[in-house]
Amino acid sequence: MKKHAPVSEIERCCARCEHATLLSQCDYVLCNKKGAVCETHVCRHFLYDPLKRAPKRLPVLPLSERETASE
Repeated sequence: MKKHAPVSEIERCCARCEHATLLSQCDYVLCNKKGAVCETHVCRHFLYDPLKRAPKRLPVLPLSERETASE
């Protein structure tokens, strides 16, 4: 059985659904259940796919902190 993150922590949208495939250069996804829908659409078949998440970038350290971290 798959383990999914709690629903309260996930922003539900078709762009992050397991059933959806992003279409090139547009704001639509191709859903296996509903067909072509807007990427912000949500249906009852939503299953979170962690591989479609875009992680936040790490902040760049100033030069002085990089030197002390490498030593």
